[in-house]
Amino acid sequence: LIDGTIFAATDYRVLRSTDRGVTWSEVNVGLPEEVVYAVAVSPGYGVDHTVWAAVANVGIFRSTDQGDTWNPAYTGLTVPDVWAIAPSPQYYLDHTVFAATAGDGVYRSTDGGLSWSAARQGMGLALVWNMTLSPDYVRDHTLAASTGGGGIYVSTDGGSSWRSISSGLTDPLLWTVAFSPNYPSDHTLFAGSEAHGVFRSSNSGQSWLPSNAGLSDLHTFAVHFSPDYVRDRTVFLGTAGGCFRSQDSGGRWTYIGPIGGAGPASVWSLGLSPSYHTDKTLLAGTSDGILYSTDRGSTWLQATTAMTLEQATVLSLAVPQGFAEQHIALAGTDGLGILRSTDSGRNWAFANDGLQHQTVWVVVTSPRFAT
Repeated sequence: LIDGTIFAATDYRVLRSTDRGVTWSEVNVGLPEEVVYAVAVSPGYGVDHTVWAAVANVGIFRSTDQGDTWNPAYTGLTVPDVWAIAPSPQYYLDHTVFAATAGDGVYRSTDGGLSWSAARQGMGLALVWNMTLSPDYVRDHTLAASTGGGGIYVSTDGGSSWRSISSGLTDPLLWTVAFSPNYPSDHTLFAGSEAHGVFRSSNSGQSWLPSNAGLSDLHTFAVHFSPDYVRDRTVFLGTAGGCFRSQDSGGRWTYIGPIGGAGPASVWSLGLSPSYHTDKTLLAGTSDGILYSTDRGSTWLQATTAMTLEQATVLSLAVPQGFAEQHIALAGTDGLGILRSTDSGRNWAFANDGLQHQTVWVVVTSPRFAT
């Protein structure tokens, strides 16, 4: 069944929409009034109705009734701040969830989040900014974690043990790490750094090389792959100096904009249409609002709204399945709440529906949002 459900993590609350973002409600029964850093939805949400929220200064909370009520789910966690939550793609079988913590490495739960144990052997007390699972996790049990000052770590046994894979990384502060969608065949990873651009490994992280040819800005915030990456080998970077595109798996980059009011805009988030191969649509969330391209980034136009979008720094974008048919996209802003587009990103309206304007850190859709 299509459920049209979206969750948003904001300052002091979790928001939910069940009508594709038209209206929103606060779903906070059982949650403390603190910043919500992250929200994660179960891969089997349509059946198990499970959602997790990482709440600042407290820990993780879990809902098994679509967010209606929440219960503490941080037994075993030794630090209160969790930056990211990642359920196993086979959660319906293994009930495994991973948590990236601010100063105590990675934790793992095998009972859906009711209890946690440290899964940081070989990693230590790292501040983990970003954590991601291999696209072939079900078979290779591989995860990667980027840290604030400790480089990159990888686990090939589902988090039981980790090893540093930082050889060649000249910047220990890595905002993001990403597996190639073709990782089972090409063994390629990308890492975006604070000040030294992007690094690429083609041997599962055993060694890294800078991959900055063509980059004019080395402050990297986001790495996104074309949905057709296996065929077109296209990667996009969001940086403090705009968006860059590579069409040879990161070998060389080309600046593709967008241009903000005072020159190249900082690109905090990127959103690609799931049908990018045919509709060529790319969205950029920037320090100057939202820009969109319908020619793979060659040209950009400023999206419009009833209020001045140039006032909004856009922190997160959600371009869900069904975008080609329904044309719906969502954006989370710094202090102005949620924006919604129903025409593939050309025009946006505030979708706060009476809610207080607030910072929206992340927007996530249900696996059954449109399929």
